[in-house]
Amino acid sequence: MTVYHINKAIGWASSGVEYAQKYRSLALHSTGTEQRFIFTDYLGTNLIHFTTLLGLETNEIIGIYAFLAQQQNHPSSYPIESFEKRLNSSFSKKEMLQNQLIYTIPNANISYRVWLIDQQFVDRIDILYNQKSIRVEHYSDRLTNIEYFGNNQLISRTFYTEQGAVAYRQFYENRQITLTFIDNKILIGRNAFFQLFFQRLKWNSEDIVLLDRSHELVDAVFPQLNGARVGIIIHAEHYNASYSSPSRILWNNFYEYVFTHDEYVTWYIPATIQQAKTMKEHFIKMNKDASKIHTIPVGCVDKVNGTMDIRNKYNLVTVSRLATEKHIDLLVKAVVAAKKQFPEVTLSIYGEGGCSTSLQQLISKLNAENYIFLKGHQEMTHEYKKYGGYITASYSEGFGLTLLEAISYGIPIVGFHVPYGNTEFVQEGINGFLVKKTDSEEKNIFNLTAGLVKMLYPHFDLTQAIAYNQEKAAKYTVENIGKRWDQLFSDITTKEGLHEYISS
Repeated sequence: MTVYHINKAIGWASSGVEYAQKYRSLALHSTGTEQRFIFTDYLGTNLIHFTTLLGLETNEIIGIYAFLAQQQNHPSSYPIESFEKRLNSSFSKKEMLQNQLIYTIPNANISYRVWLIDQQFVDRIDILYNQKSIRVEHYSDRLTNIEYFGNNQLISRTFYTEQGAVAYRQFYENRQITLTFIDNKILIGRNAFFQLFFQRLKWNSEDIVLLDRSHELVDAVFPQLNGARVGIIIHAEHYNASYSSPSRILWNNFYEYVFTHDEYVTWYIPATIQQAKTMKEHFIKMNKDASKIHTIPVGCVDKVNGTMDIRNKYNLVTVSRLATEKHIDLLVKAVVAAKKQFPEVTLSIYGEGGCSTSLQQLISKLNAENYIFLKGHQEMTHEYKKYGGYITASYSEGFGLTLLEAISYGIPIVGFHVPYGNTEFVQEGINGFLVKKTDSEEKNIFNLTAGLVKMLYPHFDLTQAIAYNQEKAAKYTVENIGKRWDQLFSDITTKEGLHEYISS
């Protein structure tokens, strides 16, 4: 049996989906399960660079484009000196950014923009004619593919084998796949290309396919299952509450296809009991088989990491992508307000993302540089020990991986009373506080501030919070979560009654 985890992309600022895959990898490794992680998006940077940063095993990674080119997984190690030798003429070099170099040739209209990995290895080379991109070369430890452009629009890509021969060519319109020429075949569109890939994996009834992202993928997956069992991982709210009614549920569009075609799905796997309960009610209402819904947390911890230092109670922390939907600006304003009552309070914000600049500007505007800090992306293993309170302003969390990490260190939590992660991990007044979310940003800041004040007041029993967190986190160890996956996969009754996919 092999478990195949299917995702689309991965990048510098991984989302909760990618971290969920990382934790699932650890859980399944604990049971000795063979597994592969499939990524279907074309990435301009070497896929292995990102999966290594996340902590996935290189020998378990499959990228569609590299797989069909019969490429092996290699770390980025093509030296900049090898590129310079290719120029065969005098050139000038200018460092533009930390990982970017510009090469120009005297009396020529051609220039080269070289993007580096770790400031020493070539990631990609943009070939520019009169400052317009005409070709982009991509590398691991060797050339993997070349992109061709016309009028700044992507026209085609050529992918190469390990030995440097052409493996296949692909053509695009508006960056969408139109034609693929591979192995004497002409494939039309995205679906045909993806189906060829899934076909070559040669799944059978012993295999398991877990879809972390299914939108615009599953129509190519279902026809190639050959009896493999399918699990749909639910990472977000599964329905649109605003447009649902007592008689009809409007599904989240990212899950609509797999809910509608439930006859091909073995399991739907939400991360919390609360969401599973809601899903079952909705499935029954929509005449779906609710027995396919099984709860398995998307996160796990190696161990319960001990007792937080009570002396750090005023040092607050939050960890997330710096994205608009995380509402970190509300946290900044709430901490500024709480500072008036508790002068010792500080906030450290870990993570990277598009809101980094605006958050730094907000911190400066509020004159909070001395006690609110952007820490960037860091390995958090040794960081959590420095803090005594975790705060979150997210309006919705499918699970909340960092909440689990926080309680494993005994840290109490303040956040909104919203589904599903916050209510999964916070027992009101015991290990933190959940405050009401409203439609008013000003009111939400006020409520968060009130929650922080409650947690920071001396009468909040930190000893009780730590004990509760340790007991709660112990249920989420790698070993315990691994056993839950193993139990699900071992249920032979789920191998029966699957339908053959018939494409229209």
